[in-house]
Amino acid sequence: YYCVPGDRLCPSERAQSGPGTYEKQNCIYASIAGTIQLSKVDPSSPETKPVISVVRPDRTLAVPSVGALAYCKVTNVTSRFVRCLIFAINNQPMKT
Repeated sequence: YYCVPGDRLCPSERAQSGPGTYEKQNCIYASIAGTIQLSKVDPSSPETKPVISVVRPDRTLAVPSVGALAYCKVTNVTSRFVRCLIFAINNQPMKT
């Protein structure tokens, strides 16, 4: 299963938040784009919850975040938004 930042993954009582995720209002959400991984639980300890995480299969995938340096070309400016073409994020060129 592939997810993008902000996707709700599961309630926090079902699993623990791992890398690539965050917990907000008793739910676990994806903080990066990638595939979901769920760790296996040891059956001898019933209190332990599995860890849910999001991993990127391809490290060349760049997703902009707050504070990231983006190289782009502004193509359209309106009173409500600015449209631009992103060429690189944090010195990592985009694939397309």
